[in-house]
Amino acid sequence: MQILRLQSAIQTKHTLNVNWITLCIMGFNVSALISAFPSAASVNPARWGGLDPGYISGPSEESRLIFYGTPDTFNPSMPQLDFLTEDVGSIWILAQILNSNTPTRFRGPVTSIVGALDGSQCFPCDQPTLQAREKVFFPNADLKVIIVPESGHDINFHFAAANVFPMMLDLFKAATK
Repeated sequence: MQILRLQSAIQTKHTLNVNWITLCIMGFNVSALISAFPSAASVNPARWGGLDPGYISGPSEESRLIFYGTPDTFNPSMPQLDFLTEDVGSIWILAQILNSNTPTRFRGPVTSIVGALDGSQCFPCDQPTLQAREKVFFPNADLKVIIVPESGHDINFHFAAANVFPMMLDLFKAATK
């Protein structure tokens, strides 16, 4: 969402002649994110102590489970691996979303792919709700929402990824013909 808003802002200032754009979009539940992810510096002072408090990280393996579906949808070692890599995120994306313009001039196709068990976006996710929620951000675009069963936010960490990647490639190929 925020990337297309950024694109709209760029198109307002510059003339761009594009037929399609490939973007990675991350949606999330703000209250869940803020309550589950404190500043990275407080989570691991030895590793992230020098970072600005706007960088956040999950304080435990359990805190990162919001990005996963039910235990039968992913390899049980994935959350542990995810926690051990201990990445950081940024709260500044919220400011970008809140201060950007809706891309009303964008009229091309937009496909939003969401895991049905995504606790950061919705839980459970359903087609009418997500379609209405996303349409606000893409009012004049040809919006399509695809909900991936048995998958959470981190689609690539779930067993369903084997079916999602070929679908994404097919969408890309169709858009670039």
